[in-house]
Amino acid sequence: MTIKEMEEQIDKLNLEKLEVKMQKGRQVHFFICGDPESYDEDCGIGNLIVFDEVGHAWLLKQQKYEKGDSFNVHFGKKASIFLNGFEMNRYPSLDLVAEGGK
Repeated sequence: MTIKEMEEQIDKLNLEKLEVKMQKGRQVHFFICGDPESYDEDCGIGNLIVFDEVGHAWLLKQQKYEKGDSFNVHFGKKASIFLNGFEMNRYPSLDLVAEGGK
């Protein structure tokens, strides 16, 4: 998906954009977002969501993060994603749709 396609849908979901990694051209490799509704400012903990290159959503609950943090994303061999060493869970209800898709 392109960054434009993703950003429009992420804005509608009211997620905080934290980091994006691009592939060649305008295609996104992954997009990391924070869920402001789950974020506790007192301790800096909230849910993190990673969207992969096709818009599939992956969730990691209750992680410490701040805007500007550096994130380590690793794609596993068996259709899994790891964020800072923690395996993420698929979260299909937040999947994004490419233009011309469903």
